[in-house]
Amino acid sequence: MKTFEENINKESNTIKEFINTTGNAVKMRKMMNEGYSRYDFTFSLKNTVYLTEVKTRNVSKNRYADTILEQSKIDAIQSIADDFNMSNASDFNIKVGFLVSFSCGGMYFFDINKVKTTTSIMPCPKTSSTGGSQEVINKKLRHFRIEDGVKIK
Repeated sequence: MKTFEENINKESNTIKEFINTTGNAVKMRKMMNEGYSRYDFTFSLKNTVYLTEVKTRNVSKNRYADTILEQSKIDAIQSIADDFNMSNASDFNIKVGFLVSFSCGGMYFFDINKVKTTTSIMPCPKTSSTGGSQEVINKKLRHFRIEDGVKIK
């Protein structure tokens, strides 16, 4: 397990790599993962702003057919996006994104509302950082098929 700070550093590197790889196609708006936040960064693509969760996996993209994200995380970010969209506080359409990078190659982006997913409930560590609780709890997970993501690199 990694410490919270080590996780943040890995995810910051993934975000920077995403921005550098996509060039002028996307505009970085704000990196949130310097501390606790419901999502890790925001970027805009045309008239859409994505509130984006980032995961940097320590496995090859070929190890599994899908990648997972906690449903509670998605729900929390979607609630924020819905609040922005309902308040008309922005000229942008606010959506939820999921960016995943694999250690042995491959980075994929998922627009949460566009891709088909499946769900499961699995026992998982309560937290993924060392120093946290070693307790295992059942978590509802969303499974994203890697082949359905937009390949970034």
